[in-house]
Amino acid sequence: MSTTLSSRCEKALERVAEVLRSLVPQFAQLEEDGSGPPAALALRDALSAFPMPSDVLLINAAGFPAARDPARWWSLVRYDLCRPTTNEVRFAEEVKAADLPGEQSMLAEHFGVAAEGLKSICNLTLVSGWHHHLFTFLAPHDIRTQPEAYGQELAHQIVMDSRFTDVFLDEVDFNAKHNLVADEVLSPTDLLQLHPTSAFFPLTLEESQREVAGIQLIPQVPESVRRVVHWAKRLYVFGYFEYGFFTVANHYAFAALEAALHARWSAALPSPSVLRHVDKKKCVAEITLERTGHAAIRSYCRARGWQVSHVTVNGEPFPFTAPKLLGSLRGKNIINDWQRRRFRDTWLELRNYRSHLEFCPIDSPTGETLARAVEEINTLFDSLPPLSAVI
Repeated sequence: MSTTLSSRCEKALERVAEVLRSLVPQFAQLEEDGSGPPAALALRDALSAFPMPSDVLLINAAGFPAARDPARWWSLVRYDLCRPTTNEVRFAEEVKAADLPGEQSMLAEHFGVAAEGLKSICNLTLVSGWHHHLFTFLAPHDIRTQPEAYGQELAHQIVMDSRFTDVFLDEVDFNAKHNLVADEVLSPTDLLQLHPTSAFFPLTLEESQREVAGIQLIPQVPESVRRVVHWAKRLYVFGYFEYGFFTVANHYAFAALEAALHARWSAALPSPSVLRHVDKKKCVAEITLERTGHAAIRSYCRARGWQVSHVTVNGEPFPFTAPKLLGSLRGKNIINDWQRRRFRDTWLELRNYRSHLEFCPIDSPTGETLARAVEEINTLFDSLPPLSAVI
């Protein structure tokens, strides 16, 4: 191994490391204080871990048919991830691409290339490979003269390869830290036992089903709302086995009502509808949509960077909060004053109370809440012709 070549490779890999560190803000988007999701932090640490102890093979591919023109030199580098931020070139050599088939022992010793992987090296088709903590990367750039281009390509490989995230992921294993024991996996027979608390209420499983069987939505109610009501009814039935499901069933009843309010507003939209983004009372953007809805408008605005508070729909302010939504429904005479107050002061308050918990309430088994919620939903949609059911 040439001392001069090794020294040049060390300097080149230091420059590659600088390139990788400069790309951290581009690929690992973090908060101002440096915090972020574990995967982004792992990516930051992976890009910042270079240089590492390395084995380097510079491949002269001039005139080699498989080489990407105009690349003359390729760099095959194996990195030791066990010793991050350590600039040490343990092996450095030059070889002609045509001579690679005769270098099998060297490739096996320094790059872990087994016989079956030799062909991909000789054809210059290998991109990367792993062996425990060792990462090998082949790129059509000479790290000595093209460290920036090589670093850019290496960065994209690191971003795409989830194994880098696994290596640098730093998540607390709370089970191990606090000696927590996993729940017992029960047999179907043991799992589907009457909950002890349910034993105090004289309900059989069949009676639990009958309790909610007659709670039905009219045809005009859209499928998106029907799905939530269906889950609420199923949760109520399975409260027979898990008492807390009675509480969750009521929560879903309140959620269904909120979904129904948005869906009813959407059902009243004409087709097409005109969206305008207004800034300082001046229209700065406008789009006409054939079919849309409350959630679709929010997504559309988010994708274009529009503030929903500055959006009008068919000339009226977009109702982006619950009070504004109720106000819009009242303005269209879809609900009356008493309904507006009931939705605002009762149903949405219950929904907020169940959604923003400091402690978990416990409801007793009664289908009354679900029945009343469905009655409110049916009232909302009863003014629509049956054939105009949404979705």
